[in-house]
Amino acid sequence: MKKALSIALLALAAPLSAQQIRPTPQLPYHQAVAAGYKALTLCEGIFDAGRTEAQIAAVELRGIYPEYDAIVPTLAATVDRRARTVTVAFDSQLAPRRAMWRPRFGCYLSPIGARAEHVNPAATPPTALIPDPRQWPMGDAGIAPRPSPALAALVTRALDRTSFGVDSVTTGVVILKDGRVVA
Repeated sequence: MKKALSIALLALAAPLSAQQIRPTPQLPYHQAVAAGYKALTLCEGIFDAGRTEAQIAAVELRGIYPEYDAIVPTLAATVDRRARTVTVAFDSQLAPRRAMWRPRFGCYLSPIGARAEHVNPAATPPTALIPDPRQWPMGDAGIAPRPSPALAALVTRALDRTSFGVDSVTTGVVILKDGRVVA
């Protein structure tokens, strides 16, 4: 009995702060990861998908990992549409994170701390791609679907943010039939 009472008193004596898990402070590493996530996500959304910064911010840049979710909106991004790069500064002592788009490779992200002059110096400036004349999926031909009214209505419902549940988010739909894009 004495032993149980001693243990109970000892547990009560521990300060409440010692029993709580404290949130991890924002470390420079977290800032760097959040900046890289934002740079790469914006690069892919803008240069691969043709979406606006606002569209990307509303979907892909929210609801991410908890340790980065609060940081990402505080970081300013600079989009260079001519050079097809996105830079996001995160620390006055380190180079900004930089995502670059290149034909046939898409977007790639520079390492943390890499200065612009050392980021892939062999990369050629982006150039327009010539569409591949082969039929899809090996090329670009035949991807202009003319969906039936029923399929068009289904695609509209998939994108309306309500038909498939509250807060559902769909950014794209592709429907194939017999190996061909139909919607």
